Amino acid sequence: MLKTLLTLGIVMGSCYANCGANTYFKYNTAPEPVKRYALNCKVQREEERESNRHMLARVTVYWSLGGGTDSWTRHRQTSSGLPLIDGESIAVDPKLIPYGSTVSIPGYGTAKAVDTGSAVISRRASKLEGKHNPVVDLYFERREDAARWEKSNPEYVQITLL
Repeated sequence: MLKTLLTLGIVMGSCYANCGANTYFKYNTAPEPVKRYALNCKVQREEERESNRHMLARVTVYWSLGGGTDSWTRHRQTSSGLPLIDGESIAVDPKLIPYGSTVSIPGYGTAKAVDTGSAVISRRASKLEGKHNPVVDLYFERREDAARWEKSNPEYVQITLL
């Protein structure tokens, strides 16, 4: 029975197991080996989801006022279409942290993932130090505020997706 078990999925809120040839068992009527397999898969998915909630990230800063920034940022426009808000917006790699996610960042608070950039996606700041950690770019309205935050906080912090 276990050798023929091919897939497991959630269908309309009930757990079903595909045991080959498109034969599905509803979880509570499935044979015991199928139930054990389904439970194991569920636990693995929950563990993966939990481990993806915490990550060590290289934190950089960007700003809209004070020079040294691009036209999109000066106009507070983002790649997601949401506006940049001082102290509440971050740029991320949307493949790792989806747009709209709320992220807790020590020393910054909670922020929404609303933007991205080539340096964030390529992990440039992390790679320059010989590492490959994700990069999170914190948005500040003024360059002075960004510089102050950057000087008083560590380059790498443990972030949490909420």
